[in-house]
Amino acid sequence: FWLIAIGTVSILFGIGYSAGSRSLSARGLGELVAFIFLGFVVTTIAYVVQVHRLDVQIIAVAVPFAILISIMILSNNIRDIEKDQGFRHTLVMIIGRKKGTQLLSILLAIPYLWTIGLASFHVIPWASIMALFALPLAIKLRYSYRKGANRSEEIKGMKWASWHHWVFSLLFIIGMMWPLI
Repeated sequence: FWLIAIGTVSILFGIGYSAGSRSLSARGLGELVAFIFLGFVVTTIAYVVQVHRLDVQIIAVAVPFAILISIMILSNNIRDIEKDQGFRHTLVMIIGRKKGTQLLSILLAIPYLWTIGLASFHVIPWASIMALFALPLAIKLRYSYRKGANRSEEIKGMKWASWHHWVFSLLFIIGMMWPLI
C-alpha cells in the first residue's frame, strides 16, 4: 500500500511539474522535482517492486540516476532561457546563465565521482565504473553551453544530454549486472 501512496504523490508532483503557468518547473523547482520523483523515487520503486525490499544500496545507486534526469532538465532550461522569458521562471533564470552552466558542470561530475565512490566502498561491482566511458558525452554536453556557443550548438546540447543519460545509465546497469552474466 505504501507503493500506491508514493506513486500517487509522484503522479501529483508530475502533474504539478508541468501544469499551467504556475507549474513547479516554472517556479525554478524543475530540477529538484525531477531529481526526487523522476530519478530517485522511480529508481527506488522499480528496485523494491523487483526484490520486495528497500535497502541502503538502492538508495545510493539511485543518486546518479536522479542527477542524470536533473541534468536533462537543467540543460533544457539553459538552452531555452531566452524563449522562456516572460512566462516561466526557471532555476537558470533565478541564478543566471553563468551560474547555471557552472551548476551543470558540477552535476555532470557527481555521477562519475559517486560511481567511483560506490565501487570503492564495494556498494556496487567494480565493473560499474565502465560508466566512465560516457565522460566524452558529458564533455560535449558541457561544451554545448560554453560562453559564446551559438544557438545550434545549444540545441545540440539537448541531444548530448540525452545521449549522455542513455550511455551512462546503460553502462552503469551493465556493470551492475556483470557479476550475474
